[in-house]
Parts: sequence; C-alpha cells; structure tokens
Amino acid sequence: MEYDLLPNRRFGFQSHFFAASSGESTPTRLNIVLSMKRIPFGLQAFIALLLFIGCSQPASPSKDELVEDYNKSLNSGRTYYRISKFDIEEQENLGTNTEPEFRSIFKATVKYDISSMSDTMKKLFEKLDLDNKDILEIHGIATSRRSRGDWDTTFKVETEKQLQAFPQ
Repeated sequence: MEYDLLPNRRFGFQSHFFAASSGESTPTRLNIVLSMKRIPFGLQAFIALLLFIGCSQPASPSKDELVEDYNKSLNSGRTYYRISKFDIEEQENLGTNTEPEFRSIFKATVKYDISSMSDTMKKLFEKLDLDNKDILEIHGIATSRRSRGDWDTTFKVETEKQLQAFPQ
C-alpha cells in the first residue's frame, strides 16, 4: 500500500490510496496538510496567534473588575460612595503562571452616589452641590488572586486625600 498526495484547492492536498498490486487509485476523504507552506497566510497567522496567547502570562484582573470590587469595598463601611475615576499606575504578577498574584498600584477618585439616597438627602446634596464633585483621592495597592475562576482582590489604602470638604 502507498499514498499519493494530489493537489486540492480547498485543503492543499488530498490523499489517494494506491493498491500495491493493481496500481489503481481509490480516493479517500482524508485531507492532509503537509507543511505550513501549504496553509494560507491568514490561517498561519491565526495559528501563531493562538500559540502566542497560549504561551503568554495569565490574564490580569481588568480595570472594570477592580473598580467593581473597590466599589463594593468602599460601600461595605461607608454608604453612598462610588468610584468616578480609577487608574492603574503599575501592575505586576508576583505569583506564577499557574497561581497568579497580581499587585496593582492604583489611584481612585471618589464621588458621592446619591442614586440610592432618600429624596430628602438627594435634595440636600444637590443644594450643597455635592452630587457631582469629587470628594476623595485614594492611592493604594490592590492584590488579586485567582479563586474558583474569579479574582479575589484585597485593597490597601496608602494615602487618602480629601478633595471636597463637607460644608458646615
């Protein structure tokens, strides 16, 4: 038995089976790609991209995930706060590829969140013009570890600067 490869427009080559004794060929549906030279460039690029992604470092927590977690952290002790601006100044993986631990240095700006306040409180905050002003600037470190497919993040405040004082 021997195989002969014939050109095929769709897959590069199509395999044909030859019986050793008779020399007759019987086409099979087995399509074989011999080398990267026969694969279209777009497919080569796609394969290279998949290999690159597979070998790269683990994905770090996104900015949106950190903001969501920090909003929860802020509102656990203090109600009516929300992040208005969040910047990741530096991020580094201190763990391994299998057990990533990302440390992120961040700067967050905080506003009052009047959406869940009572109508009386909303009116008071609007009258004092506190509903649209940044009130705190926080610099800190976020440490994120993978836990059951999600990022478990803890926050440590380094400095907290008051931007807008509550009127007396």
